[in-house]
Amino acid sequence: MSALISDRDLVTLVSANGLWRADVHPVGASLVALFYDDHEIVITPYSETFYAFAGATLAPWPNRLEDGTWIFGDKTLQHRINDERGHNSNHGLVFDRKFEVVRASQEEIVFQISLGEDAVYPFKVDITVSYHLTEQGLSQSISATNKDSQLVPIALGAHPYLLLEDDSMVEINALQVYAKSSRGLPLAKMPIAESGLAKNGFNLARELEVDDCFVGLIENADSRYSTRVTRPGLNQTVEIWQDTEFDHLMLFAFRENGAEGRSALAVEPQTAPANALRSHDDIVWISPGSTLSAAWGISITEGIAND
Repeated sequence: MSALISDRDLVTLVSANGLWRADVHPVGASLVALFYDDHEIVITPYSETFYAFAGATLAPWPNRLEDGTWIFGDKTLQHRINDERGHNSNHGLVFDRKFEVVRASQEEIVFQISLGEDAVYPFKVDITVSYHLTEQGLSQSISATNKDSQLVPIALGAHPYLLLEDDSMVEINALQVYAKSSRGLPLAKMPIAESGLAKNGFNLARELEVDDCFVGLIENADSRYSTRVTRPGLNQTVEIWQDTEFDHLMLFAFRENGAEGRSALAVEPQTAPANALRSHDDIVWISPGSTLSAAWGISITEGIAND
C-alpha cells in the first residue's frame, strides 16, 4: 500500500450481485483495487517508486509537464519536479491530495476537491470523481467545473493498473502513437504500424515495452474506445472502455521487482497528451460555470477474445 494511502480511510464498494468489489481511497480519489468474483483485476503495485500514482485521478494535467512550467498570459507558472530523470512535473496536483467524500453508498461514492491555491495553476476549479459498481462492472467519471471568472485550461486522466498473466494479450485499438523525446515528452504523431512499439489489434502483453500515448482511437459498437486484456487463467477478457472525451490512451507496462513480482499494464484514459498545458495540444478551455466531464470503466466477458 502506498505510504499516502492508509487502511483507515479505505472504502469498499460492492455491486448488488456481490461479484464486483472495489477498494477506493480519498487520497487521489484512487482506485486501489478491483475484484471480480474474488479475482484481482486492478492492482496497486507495492514495490515500485511510482506506486503513488496507481489508480489516482490526474488533474489538471495528466502525465508530464516539461520542467514543471508553462506560460499563461505574460506569466511563467512553476511547479515542483517529481520526475527527476526527465525533469518534469508528473500527473498534476491531486494524485497525492485527500478528496472530500460528498456522497457514499454500498455501490457508489463521490469525491470532490477544490483547486485555486497553487502557483502553477491559480484557478478556482472543482474536481469531482465518482465511482459506481453495477452488475456489469465499474464506471468512473471525472469532472472539472470552472468556478473562476475567466477561461481555464484543463486536461484530465485516470491511472488504473490492470493485472496481467504470463500469456495475457492486449488489444490496442488505435491508428497513431506519439513519438517521444528521451524525457518522455511527445514530439509528433506517427502511424502505429511504423512505431515498432505495438500493432493495432492483439499484442502479447509480455512483449509490450510501452510508456506511450496512443491516439486516433477507433470507436467500438458502443461509440466508445476500448482496450481489451485477456486473462487466460480465468478464461475471461477484461475490457477497459473510455468515452470519446477521453480520446488519448497512455499505456505503461512494467513488472514488479523480485521473483514473485507481478506484471501489470497501466491503461490510462486521458483527454490530452503529456505537456498539453505547454503545447495546447487537445487542451480544453472551460468557460466560467462550465464543466468538462469524461468517463471510463471496466467490464468482463467470459471467454478469451482473439479477434
